[in-house]
Amino acid sequence: MTKPRGVQGLRLVCSASVDVVAGDGAPILVHSSLEATRSDFEVLFGGLFNRWHDCFVVNSFYKSYLADGTLEDSTDDLKVSYGSGSIHSIDHESGLVILHGSSLPRWAMHCGGEWWQLLILESVIPFEEISQIYFGGESYLGSGRWPSELRCVPAEWDDTFWQFFSRDRSEIEYLKNVHREDPRIELFASDIRSEYPHPSGQPLRRIWPVLDDSTEGE
Repeated sequence: MTKPRGVQGLRLVCSASVDVVAGDGAPILVHSSLEATRSDFEVLFGGLFNRWHDCFVVNSFYKSYLADGTLEDSTDDLKVSYGSGSIHSIDHESGLVILHGSSLPRWAMHCGGEWWQLLILESVIPFEEISQIYFGGESYLGSGRWPSELRCVPAEWDDTFWQFFSRDRSEIEYLKNVHREDPRIELFASDIRSEYPHPSGQPLRRIWPVLDDSTEGE
């Protein structure tokens, strides 16, 4: 499998915000937010928002159907969620919305969730292609395809860790530097070919904190 040229990956594990409680036959991991006033997405990636100011951000939304089976127009709801000036375009069929990158700080507080992701585009491409990227998983990005318009992909998995894939190496280095001394966060190198969209469960190369054993499995 060919690795997309220049694409680097990072896993950010919010270990300090995970509590282990007793469950029926097995412990249960309970995740709380890193901070009370900011979403984990803001804590982890907020320093990159200025870099994405002129980009376009793709997010998904829940599709609703009317009694006759036709798709309900979600435009008004999306305007309430993001602000009317934040929206570039909407595709109700795929359940995807393109937002202006400059609007991200206004709605980032509500970002995140089990298997949640954004696509950061440097220019707009057709919704048909966006849908293939967003929902294609291992058959698209994980198979080695990476459109030139796609800048990066922040994604949350299972409410306990995030992954970040980017063809801009400086973004990866920025996240390493800004979180390297944060005791709440562990950093690992991640390969999009094996770790996206689902983690492989194989040991990853640890970046921070540095331990005697430089790898750790999930």
